Amino acid sequence: MANRISSVLLPSHLKPIHYKIFLEPDLENFVFSGNEEIEFESSKKIFDISLHSAEIEVLSADIVGKNSQVASRISYNDKAETVTFSFKKPIPKGKIKNCICRNPKRQDARVL
Repeated sequence: MANRISSVLLPSHLKPIHYKIFLEPDLENFVFSGNEEIEFESSKKIFDISLHSAEIEVLSADIVGKNSQVASRISYNDKAETVTFSFKKPIPKGKIKNCICRNPKRQDARVL
């Protein structure tokens, strides 16, 4: 475990303001699915957002509001336990609302 990354922080230009999370547990299989809405304040124009995501598959990620767009690419870093949403058009600085639809990646992604 010496090589495991212990913490991943958001970049200093991206500050979370508000989280709204809906989880739907499947108690028979010990997994869950759900939706997450995160509001950020960004101090600069961005093309990517990276978040923690251990053993979770993201089905979609959108920016909603006046600069609406769907992530053109969703990529994972299993070692760092992160997911990155990449967007084709720049997301201007200011408030950003990111909506994420998640599913468990594996059956062993347990609800605790």
